[in-house]
Amino acid sequence: MGVTRRLRIGLVVTGVAALVAYFGGCSSAVLPPDPTAAERAHLAETHFPLRVGVERFQIPVYSDELIRNLRDTGLFDAVDESDRLGSPPDLIVRVQSPPNGAAVIPLLTAISFGFIPTVADETWGTLFSLSSPRDPTRRVVIEARWTGPTTLGWVSALLNLSPNRTGGEVKTHPRTTLHFAVLLADQAQAIEALAQR
Repeated sequence: MGVTRRLRIGLVVTGVAALVAYFGGCSSAVLPPDPTAAERAHLAETHFPLRVGVERFQIPVYSDELIRNLRDTGLFDAVDESDRLGSPPDLIVRVQSPPNGAAVIPLLTAISFGFIPTVADETWGTLFSLSSPRDPTRRVVIEARWTGPTTLGWVSALLNLSPNRTGGEVKTHPRTTLHFAVLLADQAQAIEALAQR
């Protein structure tokens, strides 16, 4: 093999490696829907001067994630576990149903060093409810979950060129925060009604 051919192969391999590194080539997951201009405008006018207490879920990681998601929206004055707020919350939030991970072993992807992709549907986000501490039967349910194919393997680098996918952490992605915020803003009147004394 000549020097020129080896140089070309080296450049191609380097280029592919750079593409994979830049766009997150190991995995690709679907992001939640991008808010419309109208949804963003409504969100910009929304704030709840309320303190939210999140009930600890039986698997605490899910209630911890919900606390982070709600805090990141910036829509509430305070968000924490109910017993950490220092005084009774204005609203109680409960995880109704957590996301469903894809229980897949990417054996072919591992054996082929990532050339044969593994694809599995995965559900992200949370189904949760907000209720009045004075009347727990009054609730607003927010369906903040979405489902889409998660892909493992080198092809993920190409998939991640789409603005609707990521090779990074879906749970903390800005689009996830926007998704939660828009859904809460859509229910602003019902949420405010819960907190009325």
